[in-house]
Amino acid sequence: MGSNSDFVIENGVLTKYTGPGGEVAIPAGVTEIGERAFEGCAALTEVVRPQTVRRIGPWAFYQCVHLTRIVCHEKSRSFRTEGPLVLSKRGAAVKCCAPGMTGVCEIPEGVHKIDAYAFAGCFQLTGLRLPEGVRSLEEEALAACTGLKELTLPESVAFLGPNVFADCGLPRLNIRNANLFLDGSVFGPQGAGVRCLVAEKLSFKSLPASVKPAAVCGFTERREEAPDSYDPAEQAAYEAYIKNQRRRLFRPALEHLPLLRYLMEKHLISKDELPNLLEEAVRENMVEASALLLEYQNRAFGAETPETMLKRDMRALETGSLPVGELRKIWSYRKREDGTWMITSYKGWDQIVQVPAKIGRSVVTAIGENAFGTAWETESRLYEEYRRTRERLVQVELPETIQVIHSQAFDGCFSLERLIVPGSVTEIGKWAFDDCPKLTIYTTAGSYAEQYAKEHNIRFEAE
Repeated sequence: MGSNSDFVIENGVLTKYTGPGGEVAIPAGVTEIGERAFEGCAALTEVVRPQTVRRIGPWAFYQCVHLTRIVCHEKSRSFRTEGPLVLSKRGAAVKCCAPGMTGVCEIPEGVHKIDAYAFAGCFQLTGLRLPEGVRSLEEEALAACTGLKELTLPESVAFLGPNVFADCGLPRLNIRNANLFLDGSVFGPQGAGVRCLVAEKLSFKSLPASVKPAAVCGFTERREEAPDSYDPAEQAAYEAYIKNQRRRLFRPALEHLPLLRYLMEKHLISKDELPNLLEEAVRENMVEASALLLEYQNRAFGAETPETMLKRDMRALETGSLPVGELRKIWSYRKREDGTWMITSYKGWDQIVQVPAKIGRSVVTAIGENAFGTAWETESRLYEEYRRTRERLVQVELPETIQVIHSQAFDGCFSLERLIVPGSVTEIGKWAFDDCPKLTIYTTAGSYAEQYAKEHNIRFEAE
């Protein structure tokens, strides 16, 4: 059951457990289990609390993945045990849940409140059934419950605290109360705590901006289940938002097929936008989304004939560059003050790359900061794919039109072996080739690129 030497206790607060786990009895006299006191103790299976404990701190049992029972002293005036749950003495509040709980958890009748952090980190939980009568879910009550599949908040729920669903990625949340106020913080940063929100009784305009994409997913899902479930005015508000924000909704649509079907039904994906969307679906092995997009392509725009493909390829050979529409799939770029182009981002997937000399009628004269680099932060899965692709680049050839390579342009291209730099380059920024351990620069003898390579101890070959 453990010895007192396994505990760090300060003024009655158990701040850290250092023992081996198993069944553990907290020493008598402890009045509070401190924040993250048992964090990471995967071998912990049961905790027996003394009568003196009056408070459990946030995330006290975080990552205790085998802890299935927290036993309260039978004479405790504050708590009682019911299965994997610790309830307030009279059963009105859920104080915490053993994080080793798996499957679906039934909240007992008579519970009015889910306390702050009560289920935080219970990632093995797949379902939570709340009875009518639950009135509030407090701060981070369900944070990081990544295994939850669906949750319905009964009509009695009138308050949701900050970050209740933070880091959940909840596939579907159903809200029944028409008067529930949703603050933007409820769902965590960028509304990422929920992926599909069904809230037919709430005004769409009242929803936080960060959660509106999830609400749109819920709207399109319910539209397929029960077409008349939304008030006509609310339906018009949803449809107007989808039309105005359609590009922002492309990524959620790949993960939520009812939204994708709606976009296709209303012809809100253009012919030029379709290839990038289809490429992303194929790359991430989204089989159903890929099939829907291919069907939409053939139905709405017609399959590309061999003759059309041949003409396109012939134009590319004759002009020495791809059409602008094709280039946009591979490159991001913007105008410089002199009217020429600067490449700002490589979006392709090839390991051997040739930068275009022209885009439309204007020449490309600069490689922008981080255009090929990996030194930026984003939560987008698509950009994470770009990062991995750039790390696998082997060769990049710059055209004779390039004059400037900006700072960090190739930073973090760990596999890049050959960079062909023309003699036209007259400026290279700081750290342009940081973390490129395999790099050799191929350039013209006497060029600025040769000088730069010498000064920065970069391998080069000059002819």
